[in-house]
Amino acid sequence: MPTGNSDDIEESQSEELDETEISFFEEDDGEYVIPSPSLATTLGRGMNYDFYRAIADLVDNSIAANAGNVWIDIESKNGPSLSSHAFVSVTDDGDGMTLERLKQAMQYGAINQGDASDLGRFGLGMKTASTSISNILSVATRDAHSEHFHCRSWDLPWMREHKDNAWRLRRPLISNFPEEILSRIQNSPGTIIYLHDLTRLRSEMNSLTTTQQMNIFLPMVSEVMEYMGLIYHRFIQGQTKSEENLNRKALSIFVNGTRVEPWDPFSCLTHDRHQQHAIDEDIRSRILSIHPDSGNGHDATPLSLQLSGMKMDFRLHILPKFRSSAQEYNDLSGVMNKSMAELQGAFVYRLDRIIQFGGWCGIRKSDNRQFPIPIATQLARLSIDVGRDWDDSIELTATKNRIIVPHTLRSDFQIIFQNLISTSRTEYNEGPFTDEPYPDTETDGGTDGGTDGGTDGGTDGGTDGGADGGTDGGTDAGGTDTGGGTGTDGGTRTPRRRRLNQDTLNQLRGACQTAQETELIQRIINRASRSR
Repeated sequence: MPTGNSDDIEESQSEELDETEISFFEEDDGEYVIPSPSLATTLGRGMNYDFYRAIADLVDNSIAANAGNVWIDIESKNGPSLSSHAFVSVTDDGDGMTLERLKQAMQYGAINQGDASDLGRFGLGMKTASTSISNILSVATRDAHSEHFHCRSWDLPWMREHKDNAWRLRRPLISNFPEEILSRIQNSPGTIIYLHDLTRLRSEMNSLTTTQQMNIFLPMVSEVMEYMGLIYHRFIQGQTKSEENLNRKALSIFVNGTRVEPWDPFSCLTHDRHQQHAIDEDIRSRILSIHPDSGNGHDATPLSLQLSGMKMDFRLHILPKFRSSAQEYNDLSGVMNKSMAELQGAFVYRLDRIIQFGGWCGIRKSDNRQFPIPIATQLARLSIDVGRDWDDSIELTATKNRIIVPHTLRSDFQIIFQNLISTSRTEYNEGPFTDEPYPDTETDGGTDGGTDGGTDGGTDGGTDGGADGGTDGGTDAGGTDTGGGTGTDGGTRTPRRRRLNQDTLNQLRGACQTAQETELIQRIINRASRSR
């Protein structure tokens, strides 16, 4: 066993490892083995892409190319382009590519290391996303210095049948790209991704009628529009926050000619009941990985964590308590079929593109008693911003749809989440709806603006210390209780009032299955509180 200081030990172990590695292999250049072409098919299937996520991976490339406009077309045969077959295409007016850059982009695993704002991760997105939809991926592109389009294709069936078993790009004819699609970048650089063998989506696609194809595509178009509006809302709004995308112009995305509208999870930021939640100094002192330049969690001064020199920003929000019938409530829920309660929690942005929407990053568990029931915390939302340097630490997947919180940060996440959740719960349980005034905190059971909904059998609340409960079906205290207050001895008795404890109130709220039920229970609790 080596002796001496730690540096000597480490150096000795390193030398032993080097010797082991050298002796393990023969001293030659190795052998070149080409993967089977079936790997391309396997990768396309193995990623388990949803259709809308596959389209997003293609749009990521358009954003990396500085596009101002992206056109997504999902078209049945004999559609507006008069194509004889169904197709999907993504066209952008970005920088375009040279022929050499195109061939590099078509290479599986090729990563653009020179662009810090590139939304890619593994160098697979365009290829695997496309081949999850189509057996043939064709790309036409030109940069500002090229007059003609450069075109290349991966043709998976042809690759499998090719006798030398080689990975070969084919050269498609630009005349076979739909004219209507080409016309969008007729006078500018740009790129077209064209997918015209959709038997990967449906094996019987080519034999379906136009109407049958349209019926398949209709819900897919709706999902793509919603998803684009959600994950790229900062780009569409022109409100990117990362250093890599500062001062970026607003992006326009069109799906079958219809402009995508942004869906902003924090769209009510300017509402007078919206709260930017701040982490106070006492809580900050418990956060182990706090960044020295951290703010308090407000939009302009985000709370920041650090790990190995990397910075992660948190912006914390308590949404206004809208009634479920309010338009603002509908605006803040429903995206991708998620309810208000399902959308509580973290919206994780990587270079301004959402990769996770809602949920608590695996920190909050439904059976964990230290966290309240989900419906009582649905006003809690926060954004978490990371750059490309976090990819390994958060275990970003190729489909870019979730993160794993690094083990060393889990306790800090828990502190931040619990603090936000506690405030949200109080606001939801005790705060008024946005169409109600804040209650008068000086008088318990006062007039609350006069009367509770007029006269609830009299004046509900009255004056606390005069007639308790006003005339609640009679004169309760010092009068005749015509509502059954007269006892068997002919005297007058005062009904006994019981105060509900907080645990009971929370159980009542927890039993609610819908926002409407919760709203009704809250009204009853508020009325009971004012009439004490």
